[in-house]
Amino acid sequence: MADRVGGHSVAPRSLVTTRAAQQRHAGDAQQQRYACCCAPLMARVRCEQTNIQHIRAAARWKAQADAMKAAPANTVCRHCGVVLDALARRRGVDFCGAAQCRHQAAQAHTAGLKQALSSAALAAARSQLQLQEAPATLVWLQHCEPQMIAVDDEDRDRHRSYLESVVADGMVIDRTRLAASTADDKHPQGARLCAQCRGRCCEHGAGWRAFIDLTVLSRWQQEHPACNLADAVDAYVTMLPAEHVRGACLYQTATGCALPRERRADICNGFACEALQRVQRVAESAPARAVLAVTFHRDQVERAAVIEADATRAIALETPTRTRTMSRPTPKHANQTEALSAQAQAPSRAADRER
Repeated sequence: MADRVGGHSVAPRSLVTTRAAQQRHAGDAQQQRYACCCAPLMARVRCEQTNIQHIRAAARWKAQADAMKAAPANTVCRHCGVVLDALARRRGVDFCGAAQCRHQAAQAHTAGLKQALSSAALAAARSQLQLQEAPATLVWLQHCEPQMIAVDDEDRDRHRSYLESVVADGMVIDRTRLAASTADDKHPQGARLCAQCRGRCCEHGAGWRAFIDLTVLSRWQQEHPACNLADAVDAYVTMLPAEHVRGACLYQTATGCALPRERRADICNGFACEALQRVQRVAESAPARAVLAVTFHRDQVERAAVIEADATRAIALETPTRTRTMSRPTPKHANQTEALSAQAQAPSRAADRER
């Protein structure tokens, strides 16, 4: 029955709600009929849009491939083949801006500098030091410029806490996680090479706490029967130097390890880097032959020295000029390298003629 509001007849609330529901239902049904009728058409439209996208992508790929084929050799990245942009061509480089290509170009540039420097360096060492024969080989050393800082009380307390935890937990380092023992102490050239390097490998001792574990502390205790492991901890804290190399092992000083060889971990005495292994092989086959060690960093020669069984003698060595392409030398750079090589080899040829 109709209600009266303000003198007018209105439909009951339930009737209004029912009519609204019927209208929504009718709208939904109409949308469903529309969707059913238009579904094939919409699917066809979407398919055509997808085809258009594929056609455009294929056209772009074909255009890029045609541009790469038609582009001159110096306008294409030598590593990935992408056409170089205007900035790269203006700089005169032959690689694109991708990180991987830049990394490969830098590696190729460094390898080219080392190759150009190798023969000239051996000849320069022979001429400057008046050697009867050139060094047997050249080894490359990594950058290492130690900066000394004080070993403060906080460093000592942290180290003591670590050693005490080693004793409490019975911690033993898993030897399979470490490098194999390849060092050979039979020839003095190895120790001289380490001194020339200045201890790059000792940086690993910072994170490994000088590789001291229960085995190292027990070894000290066995050599001091009247003492216990707590005394071993005190002994290793006492052996800490007043200063150590920043960012490296607490026992690394400006003159080497503060620990005697018999107090060091096995990995410290047994590890040999690639350069040291090469020097050991040369010393084993020809003990009297010298080797040339060159510290090379950021495409520059930092220092160079000829290492013999009884002496280490520094030499002056120039770095070839850096090229713009960073991956292959220009004719000007090639001429400079050839001139440097010829200049270094001239005295040795004269000496050969005199002999």
